[in-house]
Parts: sequence; C-alpha cells; structure tokens
Amino acid sequence: MTTHLWNQCLRTLEHELAGVDFNTWIRPLQAVEANDSLCLLAPNQFVLNWVRDHYYQKINGMLQHLRPEQAPSLILQIGSRRSPTAASRPNTPRSSLGQAAERLMQSVKPSVTAEIPASAPLAAGLNPQLTFAHFIAGESNQLARSAAYQLADSHPPAYRLLYIYGGVGLGKTHLLHAIGNHLAQKEPNSRISYVHAERFVGELIKALREKNVAAFKQHYRSLDTLLIDDIQFFAHKQQSQEELLHTFNHLFEMGKRIVLVGDRPPQQLEGIEARLTSRFGCGLAVGIDAPDYATRVAILKTKAQAQGMTFNEEVCHFIAHHIPNSVRELEGALHRVIAIARFTAQPITLANTQQALQDMLGLEKPALTLEFIQHRVADYFKISVADLCSRRRHRHLTRPRQLAMMLIKELTRCSYPEIGVAFSGRDHSTVIHNCKTFKKLQSEDVALRRAYEELRQLLLE
Repeated sequence: MTTHLWNQCLRTLEHELAGVDFNTWIRPLQAVEANDSLCLLAPNQFVLNWVRDHYYQKINGMLQHLRPEQAPSLILQIGSRRSPTAASRPNTPRSSLGQAAERLMQSVKPSVTAEIPASAPLAAGLNPQLTFAHFIAGESNQLARSAAYQLADSHPPAYRLLYIYGGVGLGKTHLLHAIGNHLAQKEPNSRISYVHAERFVGELIKALREKNVAAFKQHYRSLDTLLIDDIQFFAHKQQSQEELLHTFNHLFEMGKRIVLVGDRPPQQLEGIEARLTSRFGCGLAVGIDAPDYATRVAILKTKAQAQGMTFNEEVCHFIAHHIPNSVRELEGALHRVIAIARFTAQPITLANTQQALQDMLGLEKPALTLEFIQHRVADYFKISVADLCSRRRHRHLTRPRQLAMMLIKELTRCSYPEIGVAFSGRDHSTVIHNCKTFKKLQSEDVALRRAYEELRQLLLE
C-alpha cells in the first residue's frame, strides 16, 4: 500500500535529516492514498511551500526507488485527515480558548466614565529603518526571516501566531519591526503596535493606578497585529501575565496576527504560566542562531555601504572572526571603526581597525578553558566536539584528541585526571600517554607540528 511506502520514506528521512528539520517539516505531514497517488497533507501554506521547495524531489526519488515498476504520483496539499470520532460527534463543545475569549469580551465592556480611544494608532512604535530589505539573511536566520515574511505578506496568512526565539543581538527585534513595517505598507488601514514587554507591564500598572484599565484593554484588543518584544520580561508578574493571557485569547479568537519574541523556546520560559507558554507554542515557533562566518561578513559589508564606506576584505574578515556571536556587537564594532576613521581622517586599514577595537576585543576574548580548547581544536580539524572526546580510535580523531589533551595541559591548570574526565572518562595514565605520544609524533611529522603551532598561537592571541 502507498501508506506503507510513506512509512518507509519516513524512516529514511528521519535517519537522513537533522532532528529539528524532521520534526518541523516532515513529521506534521499526513499521508493519504488515492488512485495510485500519495497525497501529503500539510498543516498550512508555509509548511507546504517549504516541503515543496526543499524535500519534494527527495521524497519523489524515494518513491521511484521503492516502487520502480509503478511509483505513485506525489501530491502536496493543505489539509488534514478528519478523525472519525470527531466527525461523528454531533455537538462538539467550543474550545476553552473560545469560552475564555467570550468571557473576556463580556468582562471588558467599558464603564461609562472611562475615556476609551476609538481605536489604536494605525502603526505604533515601529522603526521605519528596520525592514526586510535591510535584514541580512543567512543559514542561521533564514527560517525565521522566511516565516516572518510569510506572515506579513500573505493575506490571509497561513498562520497567525509566530514566536521567534534566540540569544541577544541576533535580529529578533529587527524582524518584529520588519513585519510591522511591511504590514503598514501593504495594509495601510490595519492597526499595528510594537511594544516591549516592559512597556506593556508599565502601561498596565499606570492604568491600574489611574483606574483606567478599560482604556488599556480596548487599546490592545482593537489591534489587527500585536508585536511583543522580550516576552520573558513577564516572568513572575502574575497580574501582567493574566492581562496578557486575556489579550492573547481575544486577538487569537478574532483571527488577528500575534508575533512574540523571546530569548528561549516557549516551553523553556521560566516564571511564565503554563497557560501562556502552551498558547505561545500553538503557532509557529522558529529560532535564530548566532550568524555564521559568511553572514557576518555580509552584514559588515552591507552596513558599511549604507554609511557610504567601503571595507576591504581583510578588515571585514578580521572583525567577523573576532566577534562571532552577536549582530549587535558587529554593528557596534563597525560604528566604532568608522567613527574613529572619520575623527582622525585616516583610512580604514587592518592596523587601524585592530587599534580601534583593541579594548572591545579584549572584553570579548573568551577565557582559556578546557572546553574552549576542545572547541577550537575541533573547529580546526573540522570534526565535532563529541567525536573529539569520544572513545573512537580512528586516526583522524586520535591525532586531534592527543593534540587537544597536550594543549589543555600546557595552557590551563587542569590536572591529568580532570582532562581524562573531559574526554569520555579516560584514565589519567591514558592522558599522560597521549601527550607523550603526540610530542614524539610532532617531532617527526611536519604537518602535526604546524597544526600544534598554529593552534597554540591562535589560543594565545
């Protein structure tokens, strides 16, 4: 049967794809057999587009391989298989979310004395400079950028709740503003508001103090799009969380767009009630990682050109190499280099850049720890830290492992037993043997000696 073929495809895809990719794009698909075809049902347009663009050819090839004599045609559609139990149920009660929204609507009718604005401002709190056109996309943020654009550009959107998470300074706030600015241009009559969580809490406290909560509720519940930044700021603020819950329920039930930004996935938020985190997770949650090297270089070049400056490759690569974790810090370094060059009327050279960023890079220099050396050695040899520390004895792993042990012993205060524990619990005598073996090998092998010298210099910079 065709569904049996899909199960075979699932097993192969689960083995070949990264876990997060399989769970995000493949697992939500439902398979239906119909007239020598395999129809895959996607939950929304965004998932359908992504599967079509990235996995259609792979899945079709699997079907051809599994059934070469008569492979079923592959069809992608939006939808889901109806549950027989649900279909036979004549009167399904409304969801608790709908009931909560109805109670909410009844509870927020304004009092006669409250001064209620007719509507929220059409586009409040948006920075017009933060647009999709100015957002530099790379492997680390492409998914989040695509999800944000899909929500802002589609009418109606395939999903109305988007949760973006990631570390500090990676572009989450930029995407929030980009969504708002795109919608303000595309739907000029829609009511859009960007608000930081701290401001939301402050406005609620002020409304409570001035006994004008009805106006506060009316303001946020009249929006077509609500954009909230740093949602983790609501932690342990019970009354603010309660009001956010009611606002969320109302907007969600009315089919409005809600975009939230946090520093971690919804289920990992601390101090936030489960009623909220479960709702945050019912939409599309996408993460942003630290920018890869190529993206960092592209960001520097684009930002420099926007200021009328041109950086040579050497300068761009120097900054990108030394500031790996934050777009915000990259921009800060860029502004500092440009400002000093303009103040001193000197060209932007590598030497001037090193001098301008001396203090900044000193603060950013990571501590020389056992873990840091492991990561540096693994990066140098293009292997994973897990393989470096494993008990596998392949030569392409044993030499980097011996080198790492030797560098850790030379450059840190770690003892042989501590080093052994960090490498899959090896005995201290094994660490001593590996260090001695590498010392002997590097005296005979030019490539190993060069690797040792380059890594040691890199670690001591």
